[in-house]
Amino acid sequence: MFAGSQNGDDGNTPDIRNKRIGAYRVILLLLAVALFELVVSDYMYTFDGMSHNDRRGGHILQTLMQFNKKRRVSIHQSAKELPLPTKANHTIALMLEKVGLEVTQELLDQFPPIDQSSELYGDEVLIPGLETCEQYQNAVTLEDRHTGPAGMFNTGTNLMYDLLHENCKLPNRRFGVIWQVPWGKHQPLSSKNRNFPKHWLSVEHEDVLPLVVIKDPLTWMGSMCRNSYSAHWIRTSDHCPNLIKLETDKVKADKEKEEEFRNIRVGEPIPVSVKYNSTQITYHENLVGLWNDYYGAYWKDPSPKLFVRYEDLLFRPEETISKVCSCIGGNFSTPGNFHFVKRSAKGNAGVHHGSSDLVGALLRYSNAQTRIQAFTPLDLKSAAAELNTELLDAFHYPIPEPVELPLAIE
Repeated sequence: MFAGSQNGDDGNTPDIRNKRIGAYRVILLLLAVALFELVVSDYMYTFDGMSHNDRRGGHILQTLMQFNKKRRVSIHQSAKELPLPTKANHTIALMLEKVGLEVTQELLDQFPPIDQSSELYGDEVLIPGLETCEQYQNAVTLEDRHTGPAGMFNTGTNLMYDLLHENCKLPNRRFGVIWQVPWGKHQPLSSKNRNFPKHWLSVEHEDVLPLVVIKDPLTWMGSMCRNSYSAHWIRTSDHCPNLIKLETDKVKADKEKEEEFRNIRVGEPIPVSVKYNSTQITYHENLVGLWNDYYGAYWKDPSPKLFVRYEDLLFRPEETISKVCSCIGGNFSTPGNFHFVKRSAKGNAGVHHGSSDLVGALLRYSNAQTRIQAFTPLDLKSAAAELNTELLDAFHYPIPEPVELPLAIE
């Protein structure tokens, strides 16, 4: 009755065991085929744009391609609710990843939906003056070469120094890359060979290649409103940069300044003065005049120099510093070892309080609307009419039409 049990048959006879082994082999084979299909389909996803003649594999490949297309449709349908990466997200994400910062969707969502920085400033590093590199190298021996930043307040001179000092080495270990040009980085070019700070007495002014850091005049004026340093002009809290006087402007100041402001007619420019020291004060028509005067003097000067845009230091620091380092004959950092500046290059103490760190700067300067939000239509019209058009064209700083602005400042 229980013949199987009596014969020791527990359902594990050689025939049954062979059948089970065969079944397991079939299952493993099916799993292997399925895995192979997934791998090959991913491979073909990458090369799905190849022509039919370039594809190899005949009928099997055709079948796998059909499988892959169905799989892609399924993936795309399931991902419809996920936010697709934008050009801006991609550009900013690459920059943040290079620096070693954590990139989250929450962070990327704070940036504009398109890469407005490229629309404003172009896709390539722009350094006028590279054609003077050979002239400078022929005139100054490698051992005597010095380079350092010059530029108006709030243009990124500290960032320029930090990036170059960390990533470009010159044989002159003591003074190769210096913190500023020896006549003073914020001083006008007229101070060259006239102003000799004690710390730089051993540096010949003609041995220095100035790195003139320039910034979009519209965002620069916004920075000056936040921190004016030693520049002085009568301004109101709700109307800055105060290029011209408006009927609605009201100034709360001492009697002397109030009287001075009353003497300025509506629609006239509001003068700016810069006190560099007790004996050196410059006067300018307004903030636009200050930008024009400072950079116009360097632009007209024929001696070797490089102009470096702040926007290139921010969005493309590696390529920018590489070109500058090559110009002065230095040794640039090896690939993968580039030193980025995450914090504010100015620090955040004293006169530099409120300076932007890297993420804050990327957020501020990648947004075309933030660039103009402080300007009234009349101020923007004044800027467009008075800014040096040769400089605007050379550095790709477009000025939008006033009609694009809101009529009131929030």
